[in-house]
Amino acid sequence: MGLVGRSAEVGELAALLDRAAAGFGGVITLVGAAGSGKSALAAEAAALARDRGFEVAGGSAVRGRPGRLVWAGLLDDLGADPEVTRALLDESGPLDTTMAVRLLAAGTRRLIVVDDVDAGGQEAVDMLALVAARLVTCSTAVVATAATSLGVGRDLKLCGLCERDLAAIVGEMAAAGQRHAVWVA
Repeated sequence: MGLVGRSAEVGELAALLDRAAAGFGGVITLVGAAGSGKSALAAEAAALARDRGFEVAGGSAVRGRPGRLVWAGLLDDLGADPEVTRALLDESGPLDTTMAVRLLAAGTRRLIVVDDVDAGGQEAVDMLALVAARLVTCSTAVVATAATSLGVGRDLKLCGLCERDLAAIVGEMAAAGQRHAVWVA
């Protein structure tokens, strides 16, 4: 089953990819509670990007782990020099993100997806902001998901589906009264 009730959001993601293809990248953060469909929309963005010839790299921040870990994984997936990844992970000195940010924003027609970026803490969000600042004149787009607004890029706030859209999902599985009860819940 495809996405239901998210055509406006898919349209926004497609517009982000169009701008990136034209050399004006950017960030969209999908914001919402757990189960609101953020990850499904991020996966839809990745599929749209692949269909348009974009290189796609994705990762997910893990609560309790260093926020730079997800970014190091993305660099590795994008074929960055291992020295750059090691420098990003080196906690013995001040964090120098210059080369990492440059490599993440480089390339032509690239989509980076970071699921649950806020789970990586302020460190992961700060890295997102650094990458976002370089995207204005390149062909890289970033889609991130978060529980709350991060103040980076454009937020798409997800809320629950309307009763009609929920009915399209549950369909014949429930009587009209039961569908309404699920929607109210």
